[in-house]
Amino acid sequence: MTNRQESPPQSQEIEPSPGLRIALAVSSILLTVLVFILYLPTISAPALYDETYLLAWWKNLLQAGLLSHEGLAFLSFAGCDIRDATSPCGNLATLIVAALSGGKIALLHFTGALLHLGNCLLLFGSILKIQSLARGTISQSTDSNLANFAAAATAALVFGLSPLAPEAVSWLGGFPILLGTNLSLLAFLLLCFCASNTEKQAEKRNLIMGSMAGCLALLASLCSAHLAVVVFFPAVCVYLATRKIVD
Repeated sequence: MTNRQESPPQSQEIEPSPGLRIALAVSSILLTVLVFILYLPTISAPALYDETYLLAWWKNLLQAGLLSHEGLAFLSFAGCDIRDATSPCGNLATLIVAALSGGKIALLHFTGALLHLGNCLLLFGSILKIQSLARGTISQSTDSNLANFAAAATAALVFGLSPLAPEAVSWLGGFPILLGTNLSLLAFLLLCFCASNTEKQAEKRNLIMGSMAGCLALLASLCSAHLAVVVFFPAVCVYLATRKIVD
């Protein structure tokens, strides 16, 4: 009699229940409303301090042209505070937003709040996905699902309503950091989806998604130098761990 070693069946990810889907939609809407209520005074506020300086600089840049000497100087601008460590990609995106808004301070502040909201929702989705990867499958226990959902919603709410650096949201100089964080979280979420797709037929899709995540992470590091380590290190650790390459 021969002993056969059979590989354990691949865990299948179970779709969340309709109740959790409704809770996800309600939480996202509630978070959106609360974020915009919190930053409503900022959206209607006039330009202050460095914002006045930046608006004047952007106006001159749009007249002089991006390829002018002044335009190249702006792309290499490290931020009003050198600790921001902003880089060309974020500065270019900032200039594009300024041009599209016509330099209107209310629209620029609204865009900043919108980018911050995007970070809140991406963080919400990333935590839920990480919880799913940590378990291998979505737990069928209602109590476990509710506890994990509550933890993800609380983290997103705290990040949305009490950011560590509110000036990055409410001041125009924070555009590159906000955009870079958007790209970082999106890259991280894509890699989480890659890690969850372990089937043989998903290799091509994983390759495409992984390449997209790498491009987004590179753009994030070109928005602010701080974001290079923030996105690459945890994403690589999660990817290796879920593929059983490291413990």
